[in-house]
Amino acid sequence: MNNTERLIGKMNDELAAFVAGLERLPVQDVIEKAGEIAVKTDMALLVEEAFLGPKETKALLGMRMPLEYLYRATRS
Repeated sequence: MNNTERLIGKMNDELAAFVAGLERLPVQDVIEKAGEIAVKTDMALLVEEAFLGPKETKALLGMRMPLEYLYRATRS
Protein backbone atom coordinates (compact mmCIF):
# COMPACT_ATOMS: atom_id res chain seq x y z
CA MET A 1 0.00 0.00 0.00
CA ASN A 2 1.47 3.37 -0.98
CA ASN A 3 1.24 6.60 1.01
CA THR A 4 -1.65 7.96 -1.05
CA GLU A 5 -3.70 4.84 -0.37
CA ARG A 6 -2.80 5.04 3.31
CA LEU A 7 -3.87 8.70 3.43
CA ILE A 8 -7.17 7.93 1.72
CA GLY A 9 -7.82 5.14 4.22
CA LYS A 10 -6.89 7.36 7.15
CA MET A 11 -9.18 10.15 5.97
CA ASN A 12 -12.06 7.74 5.30
CA ASP A 13 -11.64 6.28 8.80
CA GLU A 14 -11.63 9.78 10.25
CA LEU A 15 -14.80 10.67 8.34
CA ALA A 16 -16.52 7.47 9.48
CA ALA A 17 -15.61 8.21 13.11
CA PHE A 18 -16.93 11.78 12.76
CA VAL A 19 -20.25 10.56 11.35
CA ALA A 20 -20.50 7.83 13.99
CA GLY A 21 -20.00 10.47 16.67
CA LEU A 22 -22.94 12.42 15.28
CA GLU A 23 -25.24 9.49 15.95
CA ARG A 24 -25.08 10.29 19.66
CA LEU A 25 -26.12 13.93 19.19
CA PRO A 26 -29.61 15.40 19.19
CA VAL A 27 -31.13 15.79 15.72
CA GLN A 28 -30.81 19.59 15.80
CA ASP A 29 -27.04 19.35 16.39
CA VAL A 30 -26.69 16.93 13.49
CA ILE A 31 -28.63 19.31 11.23
CA GLU A 32 -26.29 22.13 12.25
CA LYS A 33 -23.32 19.95 11.26
CA ALA A 34 -24.76 19.04 7.85
CA GLY A 35 -22.48 21.48 6.05
CA GLU A 36 -19.43 20.11 7.81
CA ILE A 37 -20.44 16.57 6.87
CA ALA A 38 -20.81 17.58 3.21
CA VAL A 39 -17.50 19.45 3.06
CA LYS A 40 -15.52 16.71 4.80
CA THR A 41 -17.06 14.07 2.53
CA ASP A 42 -16.13 16.12 -0.53
CA MET A 43 -12.60 16.64 0.77
CA ALA A 44 -12.11 12.93 1.36
CA LEU A 45 -13.29 12.21 -2.18
CA LEU A 46 -11.11 14.95 -3.66
CA VAL A 47 -7.99 13.47 -2.11
CA GLU A 48 -8.72 10.30 -4.06
CA GLU A 49 -8.83 12.30 -7.31
CA ALA A 50 -6.19 14.95 -6.63
CA PHE A 51 -2.52 14.55 -7.22
CA LEU A 52 -0.66 15.27 -4.02
CA GLY A 53 3.08 15.28 -4.09
CA PRO A 54 5.05 13.00 -1.80
CA LYS A 55 5.76 15.85 0.63
CA GLU A 56 2.11 16.86 0.94
CA THR A 57 0.98 13.26 1.31
CA LYS A 58 3.60 12.52 3.96
CA ALA A 59 2.75 15.72 5.87
CA LEU A 60 -0.96 14.86 5.94
CA LEU A 61 -0.21 11.26 6.92
CA GLY A 62 1.79 12.54 9.87
CA MET A 63 -1.21 14.39 11.25
CA ARG A 64 -3.52 12.77 13.75
CA MET A 65 -6.60 14.15 11.94
CA PRO A 66 -5.70 15.25 8.40
CA LEU A 67 -9.32 15.70 7.34
CA GLU A 68 -10.02 18.00 10.29
CA TYR A 69 -6.85 19.94 9.47
CA LEU A 70 -7.94 20.48 5.87
CA TYR A 71 -11.45 21.42 6.95
CA ARG A 72 -10.18 24.01 9.45
CA ALA A 73 -7.66 25.37 6.92
CA THR A 74 -10.45 26.10 4.46
CA ARG A 75 -12.53 27.83 7.15
CA SER A 76 -9.82 30.40 8.01
